Amino acid sequence: MSLNREEMELRQVLQRYQQQAQIAQQQGNAQGLREAMLGQIEPCARLAQLRVHDYDFIGANAYLEHLRQMVDWLGIEAPTPEKNGLQARLLHTEAIVLDVQGSYDLFDKMDFVDAPVELEQAEKRYEQTAELASKLGVDRAAVQGVQGQALRVRGIRLLGQGKYNIEAADTRQAQAQLKESKKTLEQAARQLRPLAQTGQLDAQSAMYPDYCSSLAFYAQASFFRAQADESIFKGDYLRCARSLSQQIEALQQAKGPLLGLSGRVPDSLAHRLAQEIELCHKRQKHFAAEAEKQPRRSFTLGTITFVVLALGSILTQLWGFSYFNFKAEPFLYIVAVAVAFAIGGVGAGLATWGEATAFFRQMAKGVSKNKGETER
Repeated sequence: MSLNREEMELRQVLQRYQQQAQIAQQQGNAQGLREAMLGQIEPCARLAQLRVHDYDFIGANAYLEHLRQMVDWLGIEAPTPEKNGLQARLLHTEAIVLDVQGSYDLFDKMDFVDAPVELEQAEKRYEQTAELASKLGVDRAAVQGVQGQALRVRGIRLLGQGKYNIEAADTRQAQAQLKESKKTLEQAARQLRPLAQTGQLDAQSAMYPDYCSSLAFYAQASFFRAQADESIFKGDYLRCARSLSQQIEALQQAKGPLLGLSGRVPDSLAHRLAQEIELCHKRQKHFAAEAEKQPRRSFTLGTITFVVLALGSILTQLWGFSYFNFKAEPFLYIVAVAVAFAIGGVGAGLATWGEATAFFRQMAKGVSKNKGETER
């Protein structure tokens, strides 16, 4: 059954129940009115979902508002189990509408302000739906599916907030949020995948495991982007170029899971990945070239690493005095110290092995010259 046909049939069912409700109200038939109102719940909820997946947010919210009114009216005199069931249906529908709208605002409109708010509301409604469903004794797989959707939305929300903080130049906060986003999206994929493989998710939800995997790689790519920006602020263009290379690799990995989801996820995400890959290549080349112009020295973590490695090597060599006669052969000690500093410098990224080799050659020439002059 095509989407249009399903929607037309649902509208006919909804209109039929609405007509029955009007007749029952005119006749003063309270029981008939209640049954007609109950009959509108499922078609109204399903129509809201169909409209929002077609990105008709006005139409989806209109059906959602009608659903709220009916649930409020029916819940006044309903027994607790029935009231919880109605509330769970409403919460789940609200979650889906906010979920799709928040994702659309994030990936299509690049709205980093409203999208996280909508996604946070969707996350809370998924969690509330799962809690009510558990109380009602709903199938465990269905509850796990809703919990997995809550994890997915949380991961997307953290991704959006991390992207916002990159733009706001708060790279530390961005890295923390994007790291958590990747972890959460991977957890969502692990939870939803078995349900999708056993056919316990609907057609729309069955694609979410691969979608989560793709977004997890995208969160990782955005994490490397935040690292690159932080390196720019510190003037470390070499580290920036390395982070951008890692970002390109993660973006390429994010494209993989999307290949089998063509037509089921917004094309805007695939286009955005392609654009970011192209831009990253240009940025990486630029900062790699800038790094070549920079002197290979740094007074940050690299310097600390250099000192620790070098001093550790020197202490080890001093301990070796009992085995080697450094006093008789001072040249041997000088070489040992030079090797220690070379290892420290290369390990800290302050020099290359080529530069260290050139240094040794110069030192050897100088020592040979001095030794020859001493002998003369």
